[in-house]
Amino acid sequence: MGLRFKILSGFIILALMLTIAGVWTILQLNSAGISVQNFLEENYKSVLAAKTMRESIERQDSGILLLLLNHSPKAQEMLEKADVSFMKALQTAQSNITIEGEDSLINRVSIKYAGYKQYWSSLLNNNAVEKSLEWYMEKNHPVLFELMDLIENLSDMNNSVMYETALSIQSKSERAILPGIIAVLAAIIFTVMFNYFINYYVINPITATTGAIKNFIDKRIPFEYNIDSNDEIAKLTEAIYLLCSYVEFDTGKK
Repeated sequence: MGLRFKILSGFIILALMLTIAGVWTILQLNSAGISVQNFLEENYKSVLAAKTMRESIERQDSGILLLLLNHSPKAQEMLEKADVSFMKALQTAQSNITIEGEDSLINRVSIKYAGYKQYWSSLLNNNAVEKSLEWYMEKNHPVLFELMDLIENLSDMNNSVMYETALSIQSKSERAILPGIIAVLAAIIFTVMFNYFINYYVINPITATTGAIKNFIDKRIPFEYNIDSNDEIAKLTEAIYLLCSYVEFDTGKK
């Protein structure tokens, strides 16, 4: 095996290890980023929808109070706008179901809102409903609180999942970093091994050959070599051995 191939193969293996680790890390981070981004976007839409529904219900509650105070035109406008806003938010929540049990909770919100809407619709239509604060406290207010609780539960459900998703990002990032750590450790180990083989196959033979040449020149000790390889250094040492043998033979003749 040639010296050039030995050195080149070492660098190729090291580069290959780092490339694999880098590609693996990039793929892991990219996969985690895409999945988490999509999931968070869907949950954020549901949280925002719950917030809009809650605000719409609060405006409807204010509209009902205005209606009870005989401010019908302004109250009706407020109720109708709040109803449109609520329905849009409800449709958004229904189209962004990502959590187990979320669809059931949204259905309960929809049913409870339909009942709540009947109260102020009856007030607008004057269908034998007495406009009094007693009616508001005994009939309307309990339904209002039940509906608000359901919407709050929907918001809490999505907020909890968003928090859990944020925690999972840390776990996924750690798993993505792991290949890089393994690659660095492997590179360090491989570098130590590569350094050992470079010393064994390159530095030590050169040092031994240099020492043998110096002994031959200074002390006329016959040049000897024992290179445990078949690379360029071994061939160079063999050539030096032949040269020294020729010089020794030629000197002996004289």
